Amino acid sequence: LNFFYILVACGVGILYLSVYASYGFYHMVDPAVALALMALVTAFALVVAVVDSSVALAFFAVLGGFMTPVVLSTGENHLVGLSTYIIILDLGVFGAALYKKWLKLNVLAFIGTLFLFEGWMTSYYSEAQLAMTFFFGSIFFGLFLATSVLHHLLRKETTTLYDLGLITANAAWYFSLGYRLFDPTYHEFLGFFAFLLSALYLAMAYV
Repeated sequence: LNFFYILVACGVGILYLSVYASYGFYHMVDPAVALALMALVTAFALVVAVVDSSVALAFFAVLGGFMTPVVLSTGENHLVGLSTYIIILDLGVFGAALYKKWLKLNVLAFIGTLFLFEGWMTSYYSEAQLAMTFFFGSIFFGLFLATSVLHHLLRKETTTLYDLGLITANAAWYFSLGYRLFDPTYHEFLGFFAFLLSALYLAMAYV
């Protein structure tokens, strides 16, 4: 069985390399096509991992999914495209993690999301994109907040350290994002932002 997983992982790796080579070395496809093909490879690997209950293969698929925008980067600013890709990837990971109870997979998705989004902010963010940046950041925050408590609410399961750690890290990152976005121009809004975030977590704790 382990040999089977090794073969599948090698096959998935070869598919990733083949798509990248067709884009980066031989210029046979454009970036959009290469991104779509790599997304299909990630989806295939994640489905195989769920069907065969292989968390190691799932980790490999998720890593490949988050590395795809990095290796296919054209050096251009594509906030909407990148964020949409991350959201779709996160939803796929959340579905697999919820179905198989692979809570560690959610943590990996959180790290990957921050890696890509913060990397984009470091390279391309400008104040003209404040609204869209906060919009997508709020979506990421909501997704990880939901996935931290969803299995507990649906299945009445005990909250784990992974849940608490993800909830805490998610709140800390979101507040940090809001502070960095609003402080230069909308400093007076930060108190209200902190109040809303606190009220949300108080309501969630009550529920």
